[in-house]
Amino acid sequence: MARKKPWAGRFSASTHPLVEAYTSSIAQDARLAQWDIIGSIAHAKMLGKARLISRADQQALVGGLKHLYKVAGAGRLAMDPSLEDVHMNIERMLVERAGKAGERLHTARSRNDQVALDTRLAAREGLVELCQHLLALQRAMAQVAHKHQGVPMIGRTHLQPAQAVLLSHHLLAYREKFGRDSERVLTALAAADVSPLGAGALAGTTLSTDPHYTAQLLGFDEPASNSVDAVSDRDYIADAAYASTMVLVHLSQLSEEVVLWSTEAFGYIVLPDAFSTGSSIMPQKRNPDVAELTRARAALAVGDLAGFLSLLKGLPLAYNRDLQEDKHALFRTMDFAARAAEVFAEMLPRLRFDPARLKAGFHEGFAGATDLAEFLVGQGVAFREAHATVGRLVRDLEASRKTLRDVRLAQLAKYSPHFTAAALKGLDAKHSAGRRASHGGSSHDSVTRQLDRAGAQITVQLKALRDYERKVQKARSLALK
Repeated sequence: MARKKPWAGRFSASTHPLVEAYTSSIAQDARLAQWDIIGSIAHAKMLGKARLISRADQQALVGGLKHLYKVAGAGRLAMDPSLEDVHMNIERMLVERAGKAGERLHTARSRNDQVALDTRLAAREGLVELCQHLLALQRAMAQVAHKHQGVPMIGRTHLQPAQAVLLSHHLLAYREKFGRDSERVLTALAAADVSPLGAGALAGTTLSTDPHYTAQLLGFDEPASNSVDAVSDRDYIADAAYASTMVLVHLSQLSEEVVLWSTEAFGYIVLPDAFSTGSSIMPQKRNPDVAELTRARAALAVGDLAGFLSLLKGLPLAYNRDLQEDKHALFRTMDFAARAAEVFAEMLPRLRFDPARLKAGFHEGFAGATDLAEFLVGQGVAFREAHATVGRLVRDLEASRKTLRDVRLAQLAKYSPHFTAAALKGLDAKHSAGRRASHGGSSHDSVTRQLDRAGAQITVQLKALRDYERKVQKARSLALK
């Protein structure tokens, strides 16, 4: 039998079963249960401090809520769909346990500021976990880059051979991306670090409450400054979704290279058995399913982010029920990103690189052509003239089915008198990759500087993350002590 709605006093007819099923948010917000309880503990403590409830009622509420926290942690909260959402279900359970005191909990509070609080608390915890995995991912990438210092590879643009680079330099490009991802996650954490509790439905309350106190109990820096904004703001979810989506976009790019590099055509890497799958019919297969699923989940995250931003764009202030549909963009995207970062951090150090295959094709792909052009520039030749000269050389070699490996000084001299024997040194993949000493270039010294930069950045980000880890633990402790 359906329970009486907490708002039923205004209505003379019961809700149609189809409407109950259509509007229920229990499936989306069941994940908020423990955070809803923690927020309610803080609210109950504030009501007692403000003398809006008696000390006995405060103790009954906090005791009952702590019990429900344990029940929720064990996965034993039985939700009644007729009560619409997790908030009303928990309140009903509390009334059944604490009696009349349970009916006082919603004093000076609305589900509008309540759900905004819950999602901020959940977002903060999810972003902390994501950042932990991102830091591990950065360390793993730096470890792999350090291990392969000095190994050259063919860098590509448009997927065509371009110039030789050091493998470490290429890998550290991803480390830079993951470093920016960590910064975005920390920025999203800062955006979520505001307590909306105390805003009520939208206008605040006439009762004497203390939102600074609840903010402090829950580990927030401050309460929201504007009650209308507090219940309507979902920027922090957009920030979390964008930060998480960018993690997946970057891991999807890396996944594409993992897929390509592990093919017979490239042969750059061999995937570890523990991070590959096989075929049910073809015995020889070693499939890069981790990378392929990451590409797919990045696509889903992009869709969730676009959908969520579209949801927000037409909403008048303050709260609208549309906001019930914000959970996919928050939880699914954060979870996808955290799991992907976690598995790649474990997989990367186990990849086996083939140095011979990495640099193969340096001559066939004419990847040393730019070295020859820059050699001429160093001899005083204008770059456009040098470019055209080497272009003619490449065209002629290609027509005769030869490569730069076949070039001798006498042949170079036919194209320009400025070529000397020193120009031939650039036609070695390792030499070519390691001599680009410009700032941020692919030289040995540059790779060393990038590794130092990675270590320093990870240290700074870890320190910032520790502050948010403490905030999450402080909020959790309300239900534990």
